[in-house]
Amino acid sequence: MVIVRRKTEMEFYALPDEIQKAVTEENRIRFREPAVSYAVGTAFGSGSIYALVKEADSDMYRRKREMKNGTAEGCC
Repeated sequence: MVIVRRKTEMEFYALPDEIQKAVTEENRIRFREPAVSYAVGTAFGSGSIYALVKEADSDMYRRKREMKNGTAEGCC
């Protein structure tokens, strides 16, 4: 889990793409086989930390399902 503070919404939602670029480069340089894979779930707001974690967790599992089904858009 990563908690990010003091970012605009636009900056926040750009972070998963930045992470994806770094992981892709790391896979290319070091691991090759098997490659590192992961899923990201995000939640932006100023609500309770518990609600934000729950929202991010749900988003992560949604993305994992999309990755498994081959319907994922964007990173991760």
